[in-house]
Amino acid sequence: MNSLFGLRTSWSFLLLILTVIIVVAAANSVYSQSILKLYGQVIDKHGPVADAIIAIKNTSYKSATNHEGFYYFYDIPPGEYRLSCGFGSVIVCTNDRIAIGRGVTVRRDIFLGQDLINSAPIHVKASAPAGNGNFGLIAKSYQLDKKSNQSVKELIGSIPGLNLISSPATGETYISANGIRSEGVNILIDGRELNSLLTGRADLEQIPLNAISKIEYYSPGATDAVTDGGLGGTVNLVTKRGGNLSPVEVSISRGSFGDENYVTGINYSKAGYGVLNGIWENCFIRNDYNYIDRSGDDKTRLNAFSDRNKYFFSYSNSLYENYLSLSGFIYDGVNGVPGRIDAPSPNAISNKSAISVGGELSSDPGKSSRIMTMLSYLERKTLYNDYESWIPFDTKYHERELNLTSGFEYIKSEWLKVNSKLSHEHSMLVGQDFIRPTSALRKIIRNIHKVSGNLGLMRKVDRISLSAGLSSSFCNADNKDYTSTSLTSSIIYEKVVSIGLRSSYANSFRLPGLAELHWREDVFVMANPDLKPEQSRSFTSELFAAFTRFGDWRFSIEYRDIRYKDLIYWRRSQGVKFKPVNVSNSDLFSTTFIAGYKSPNGILKADFSRVRSWALNREEGNDNYGKFIIHQPLYVNTLWINLNYGGVYLTVSMYDSGKCYFLEANTKWLKPYTRVNLSAGVEFKIRNVSSIWDFKIDNFTDIDYELLEYQPMPPRSFHLGMTIKL
Repeated sequence: MNSLFGLRTSWSFLLLILTVIIVVAAANSVYSQSILKLYGQVIDKHGPVADAIIAIKNTSYKSATNHEGFYYFYDIPPGEYRLSCGFGSVIVCTNDRIAIGRGVTVRRDIFLGQDLINSAPIHVKASAPAGNGNFGLIAKSYQLDKKSNQSVKELIGSIPGLNLISSPATGETYISANGIRSEGVNILIDGRELNSLLTGRADLEQIPLNAISKIEYYSPGATDAVTDGGLGGTVNLVTKRGGNLSPVEVSISRGSFGDENYVTGINYSKAGYGVLNGIWENCFIRNDYNYIDRSGDDKTRLNAFSDRNKYFFSYSNSLYENYLSLSGFIYDGVNGVPGRIDAPSPNAISNKSAISVGGELSSDPGKSSRIMTMLSYLERKTLYNDYESWIPFDTKYHERELNLTSGFEYIKSEWLKVNSKLSHEHSMLVGQDFIRPTSALRKIIRNIHKVSGNLGLMRKVDRISLSAGLSSSFCNADNKDYTSTSLTSSIIYEKVVSIGLRSSYANSFRLPGLAELHWREDVFVMANPDLKPEQSRSFTSELFAAFTRFGDWRFSIEYRDIRYKDLIYWRRSQGVKFKPVNVSNSDLFSTTFIAGYKSPNGILKADFSRVRSWALNREEGNDNYGKFIIHQPLYVNTLWINLNYGGVYLTVSMYDSGKCYFLEANTKWLKPYTRVNLSAGVEFKIRNVSSIWDFKIDNFTDIDYELLEYQPMPPRSFHLGMTIKL
């Protein structure tokens, strides 16, 4: 390859072009035959039911409901049909027959009762307009396993290519991707960006994780979300909205090192009044655990306490044929900042608060179109003081962000989807320092104007499903223009074994964070106004297969090749001080293998993944050319096994990480480690009341490990919890 961003011949790129040509040719030749014949929504007493399987009796037609409970059938021959609905281990059939003709599309909503379903037409309030998937854009969806009482952190940790980074020194938890820092991963909640203007990262500890029901992971460069695809991809946290939620849910848990967690949730829904959800979560932990320092002495981790209050709400309703959706969270917390183990800060305190609210109003003016408007507001405040440090701190940061987005969507039956978005974002960061000179910090404002569009094609020809997606966005920020593009395609053959190929190409960028541009660690460090935006081009190919033989089996192999330009890297400048600089060129090569199994009736579930990555410095003339980029594990193996029978479950999870270099010259590294977690639980039901007792052991192997330099992580810990659902 002559240059970083020159087109190059690779298997990934050739496969991508080939699959796109096939998809477009197939779609253009037969699209007129694809007509929506039957659709509807599956609901129960709590609201929409996701992931239910709808089948037309005595045919091969099947459909799965999306997160709003909708199912769709296309190109059904005229006739009378009966439906079956499968959810979990229950499969029931309709009694009435549905007449399908050559003309008008038929809607049949399905209400799930205790022993039967009714397919009479039902008008459901607070149901979002029907959607038709991602139309070729590679977005993988991960649902929480409710039967194993799986947590959001456990789910994120099991997603191949993503890593959780916890910092006891700041009381924060971030998501990073192999080959890229946390700043390069876009984190969204219901489509609203959470990345901080100050740090560029999104702290998961500020989000009420009990409100999350599903996680969507977009590949790098995909722009189907509100923001451009991050250099390391985009993670969208989808919150709970009605569905199969209990009207009242209360959880209490206690654990080692003073760990206490209390959660209360309510869910109210009524025809005409919409669906309302609310959650309050309180977390406290002392984190005063023992560890062995660099000299081999037994020490106690001090000033690592954390006390957090989190509030979440969501509301949705249909108003005069318009769909209204609101959601938001409030965070208020305080934590000690212990600092590095070789330079403790026993008196450092950090107070943080945050509020994030957003809403969407959409309407369906025609059968094939949809218009929407989104408005969101985010505000964060951080106060940090340490008067007894060798460099005293008394600092306040104030972040604000306002985003207004308007969009239009057009769907032509199943084969075509077009949407476009226009957005304006106003951001502000104010820093106030009461000890150092005020010149070290200042008020910074950024305005971003963005136009984005997506084109998707889908076709099913006999047993072959084809899809392709093209997304592109144009952005003006800081009086400069930037573009992002993503092109994806897939081919799936379904018979006894389902085999498929997905390929993608993307180019993306990330603007330097305001702190990266203007931060001065002390009065002797210059700011960085000339820092360049990060850019990337990526090629990805994935081959996958699934079949049913004594259960459901899934396998996939993925290869990813990402070339970075001007990657921002924090280089040591003065001893333990760091300064952001651009690395002109760097590469990431990674391979991922995934295997999964689910036994009949879901008694046994197992998932295994292995990610091997090479993130390399390719800056010509640099002494560290060819060395590994720091703080990225060379490999990660994960294993998750769950047994569930008769309300009793047992879960074993393993996280095996390779070494991470923390010096640019690759002369020092964090040692490899293998962490094993165990959990067990039992559920009791008495009439309409469910009681769940669970017991967890984190770091069962009781190993010593670090995720960041000089930041020892907790040893073996125990947790006992109880949840009551009404």
